[in-house]
Formats: sequence, C-alpha cells, structure tokens
Amino acid sequence: MSLLSVDEAQQLVLQHTPVPTAFIEIPLHAALGKVLAEEISCDGDSPPFDKSMVDGYAIRSSDIQAGITSFQVVDEVLAGSVSQYEVKTGQAFSIMTGAPIPTSADAVVMHEQTTRNATTVQIPVVVKPGQNILLRAAEMKQGEVVLRTGTSIRPATLGLLASVNRTQVSCFQPVQISLLTTGDEIVEPGEALPAGHIRNSNASLLQGLIHSAGATPNYLGIARDNREHLLQCIKTGLQSDMLIITGGVSAGKVDLVPEVLHQLGVEPIFHKVALKPGKPLFFGECGRTLVFGLPGNPVSSLVGFELFIRPALRKLSGLSTPFLTSLLPAQLQCDFQHRSDRPTYHPVKLNTALKPWRAAPIAWKGSADLRSISQADSFAVFPPGEVRYAAGDWIEVLSPFSLS
Repeated sequence: MSLLSVDEAQQLVLQHTPVPTAFIEIPLHAALGKVLAEEISCDGDSPPFDKSMVDGYAIRSSDIQAGITSFQVVDEVLAGSVSQYEVKTGQAFSIMTGAPIPTSADAVVMHEQTTRNATTVQIPVVVKPGQNILLRAAEMKQGEVVLRTGTSIRPATLGLLASVNRTQVSCFQPVQISLLTTGDEIVEPGEALPAGHIRNSNASLLQGLIHSAGATPNYLGIARDNREHLLQCIKTGLQSDMLIITGGVSAGKVDLVPEVLHQLGVEPIFHKVALKPGKPLFFGECGRTLVFGLPGNPVSSLVGFELFIRPALRKLSGLSTPFLTSLLPAQLQCDFQHRSDRPTYHPVKLNTALKPWRAAPIAWKGSADLRSISQADSFAVFPPGEVRYAAGDWIEVLSPFSLS
C-alpha cells in the first residue's frame, strides 16, 4: 500500500480540523495575538474632516493660478481646533499637521516652500487643488468593514481597533494544547545524564514552535515506556483541543503510543507519510481532540510540526488562512547530490538579498542533527530518486521557516 503524499496528508488534517465556535470578550489591551471572532466596522468617517497633511499655509489654489504670490496671514489653525473664518482671496491661514482645513481653502503649502515675515507669507511655487490635504473618509467610511473574522490581532490591528472606538473585541477561544514526550532514555535538561540516555530537546523545540504559532502549550512531561504510565499521560492530554506526542510512534519494541491511543478510543486518520524526515507521523482524533504523534528525532518533529500541525493549529485558532508556508523558487548556491526514496526536506540557508534567492544546503547528518538545523532558515524540497544538481539549478524551498 502506497504512503500518503504530503499534500494528501495535509488535506486530511484540515478536513478533520474543526473551525472554532467558542469565543470570549477581551479588553483591547489584552487582545494582542488573539484572533478576531467578529467583523469590525468603522464607527465614523476617518478622517472625520478634510485635514492638513503637513505644517504650512492653507490657501485658495486659484489665487496662485491668478498670479498672487504674497498672502496676508490672518489666522492660525492648530490640531484639535477649528477656524471660525473663511479663507478669502489673498489670504493664507497658518495650519498644523492634522488640523481641519478652513472653509474655502483647497490646498496647503509646506512652510519650507514659503518665506514668512510678520504678517505676510510669500508662496512662489505652483500649487494644485487638493495639495497636502487628506479628504474626509479617505481612510475609512462610516459603516465600512475594516477587519474580518479570522484576522490575527497584531500591534497595528490594535491601533486600528482603537481608532474605530473599540475598547474590547470578540476573539476565538485560545487553543488548548497538551505536549507529551516519551521514552525511558529521555532526561530533562539540568538532570544527571546516565549512560545510554539523551537530553530532552524535543520538548523545548516544540514548545518554541507552539509559541511561535501564537498558542501556549501545557507540557505534560516525559511518559516512560510503560503502558499504564503512558495511558494516564495520554488520557490527561486528550482533555485538550490538541495533543502532540513525540516519540514512540514507529514500530519498535517499546513504541507503545499507537496501541495506547487505540485503547483510549483515538481514531487513526493516517499513520506514515511519504516524506523524509518524519515518515512515521501519526494523526488521529478523539471527539474534538486532534492527536499528532511525531517521530522522536527532533528534526522529524520540526518538519512534522511545520507541515501538519501548524496549519491545523491556525485553522483551529480561527485564522482565515491555515497555510502560512508555501513552496518558493530558489537557485542552488553550489553543486549538490541527493538520493532518497521519498520527498526530502533538506535544511538550507537562504540568501534572500539576491534575486533570485540562493539556497545553500547545510551539511546535515540526519534527523537527530539539531546543530545543523539551527544554522538553517528553510528547507529545500527534493523529489525522490538520485539526482545531481549543479550550482544555479532551480529548486523549491519551504518558506517562511519558524526556527528564526
């Protein structure tokens, strides 16, 4: 039986990922990083009046066209004030950035282009109607939808929400994610390292990836290669919206995760994908809980997260665009030989200052090689087979890459 392709597996993940329905009301100051669960409309025209875009002088542009170059300065308009007078022929009003345009004026001349004395200003430049004026409602009109449901709230979004007079917003309930590592050989950082054991790098890596996706993990610790202990840990994790397990998903003697998941009623959607690294990846569901089983090697976990978990997490969070990554063209910076029976995601360093982009393959020692992967900022996607590439050959790279 042939393995699922990456595309097929991604589509299955998204098909089984529910859209969120629960939302909460959040004060504006606490909404950064959340996802809007409502459409936001403008409460009034923005700007609410024709306003000056520069410090200068408001005049009638027709005066310049009539040959007038010397103007009598008769009023000053500050931001936050409104002139009670109308600009008449031969008159100029001193005006500040953001101040309302006085009646009958249709242009503002920057003060750097003028010469001022006590009561007059000389304007020896061409002036066009509408110059340096931002018209009422040029940015937003009253009732216009300015933010859609599924928008991630960034700092600029906060500013926009404040500008339309929102003090709180409806946001989708943050996704609850449980993270579990497995293996008798795994030791947490800071603890003594017995012979034959390795440090738990996966937990830190995956917690960082989860945070980079805008969520907060509930780390459940290390489940030992013991059915009862593993069952209790997974049972706790299944109370979350998503459970991510790393290690124990392959076909080894103590790879107990699939068996325990079955015992707890987790329905498998697929187990194994045609990619390298990360072939033994598991995906299933238990009620509304999504379950991902990632291979124990850290680079396999990273690839699995980027290709499958991140899109699911984005959809589950309510974001309107599940896929953040895409395949982009780049040229190889050097000769490279590739051989594999599966599509391979090989770490590369991108030079995006050059056009087209250049990709330099990292000397990668396999799916446990975190040192090499930490030097990369993308993956090159090489098709199966044995191919010799020359410098300058076109390849596809996965970008953006969340290690940075």
